[in-house]
Amino acid sequence: MAETLQNSSNQRNSVVIKLVIIAAVMFGFGYALVPLYEAFCRVTGFGGKTDVIEEAAAQAATLVDRDVSVSFTSHAHSSLPWVFKPITKGADIKVGEIQEAVFYVKNTSKQAITGMATFNVTPPRAGFHFKKTECFCFTKQILQPGEEKEMAVRYMLDAELPDDVHELTLSYTFFDNAKYAGQ
Repeated sequence: MAETLQNSSNQRNSVVIKLVIIAAVMFGFGYALVPLYEAFCRVTGFGGKTDVIEEAAAQAATLVDRDVSVSFTSHAHSSLPWVFKPITKGADIKVGEIQEAVFYVKNTSKQAITGMATFNVTPPRAGFHFKKTECFCFTKQILQPGEEKEMAVRYMLDAELPDDVHELTLSYTFFDNAKYAGQ
């Protein structure tokens, strides 16, 4: 009887150890997928992700006699007491032309807050062809109580933009960095 209890206990311990190992491997795999997914989106433009380009390369880009209407939207997440809006509402630009869009942000709270913006391009397949030389996204922005500032995005559309894309939207959302970064 004691031998049966010992075997049963050993089997339970073995199952628990295997389950813990499986859970750890699954967590590690999921954790590893985040940067891989981000890299995949940047390379393919999947999900409306944009590409970054050096200013010199943007200036050397081919200018195409084709107009595209670009509009800008923005909002601050409900957990972030900031006013965030595009000053530049939109522009009709030539493919290959470098443009700049300006956004306004103000901290309406009585404390310093660190925010971070994410972005998306619609339609998603145009995202890879939206090249930014300067952007405030994915950079911690610290605003003091009542502080306001303007932030710029310099961008261009490359010549490979599909011919049937005549308009696109660049959308930004600011989040409270401390609440979403686990700080």
